[in-house]
Amino acid sequence: KEYGLTVRELSGDSSLSRQQIAETQLLVTTPEKFDVVTRQGEGRAFTQLIKLVIIDEIHLLHDERGPVLESIIARTIRQVESTAEPIRLVGLS
Repeated sequence: KEYGLTVRELSGDSSLSRQQIAETQLLVTTPEKFDVVTRQGEGRAFTQLIKLVIIDEIHLLHDERGPVLESIIARTIRQVESTAEPIRLVGLS
């Protein structure tokens, strides 16, 4: 069924232009790639477009990927506090 959404993947195996990211309603990415993109100056502008962050396998917070997940969560919360724009965080396990 068509929902009229533009869905793209952003990972170590793929890259997107700023235009492609701006046109995307649903972005699927790895925690590591999301962390890198949102730390960069340009990426911060795109984080202002984010309204929902879904983290799959949140139980890995206590694993080797934990620091990256923690960084993403902390940065998202900090953005909400500084902009007063709500972003929903959902953790799946």
